Amino acid sequence: MTDLFAVLGLPRSPWLDAEELKQRHHALMAAEASADSSPTVLNEARRILQNPALRIRHFLALEFPDHQPTNQPHQDWDFFLQVGDATRQATELAARKSSLSHPLARAALQKEILNQRDTLLTLKEEIEKRLATADERLRAFKKTPEDLQSLAEEFAFLQKNQTAVREALLAFDQGLA
Repeated sequence: MTDLFAVLGLPRSPWLDAEELKQRHHALMAAEASADSSPTVLNEARRILQNPALRIRHFLALEFPDHQPTNQPHQDWDFFLQVGDATRQATELAARKSSLSHPLARAALQKEILNQRDTLLTLKEEIEKRLATADERLRAFKKTPEDLQSLAEEFAFLQKNQTAVREALLAFDQGLA
């Protein structure tokens, strides 16, 4: 297995400074790649190391090769259902508004639209807060591979929900234009 931390000349750690990673990647790319790494390898290293869940899994594979990951993903079912419900409602509301041809009928939905958009923005803020908290825990990491794996699953869970909310907001805003 290629040590992607070494490819970019970064310390092997479950937490990395995002700006340092970006600068290191750009410097190596600008130098037409080092003799040891192709642009493809450098890009793959950045793709994996900039994503906390993927970076943690890579770190675990390098540092704890005998560690067997569990197949139990991190799940906060209440939050998962809340995000799913809000994104579904936003999609349905945008479709309902776009199906209406009369301006007064469309205007009648405005309060509901604003409330739903506020719900999505609140969820987006909550996800960002949870990601920041997980990042702080990762930064201070001094625990077992199991704890680190749990953090990787939490990042993956939050990133998936963050993507769903962002896509819903984008589709919602486009559908309401």
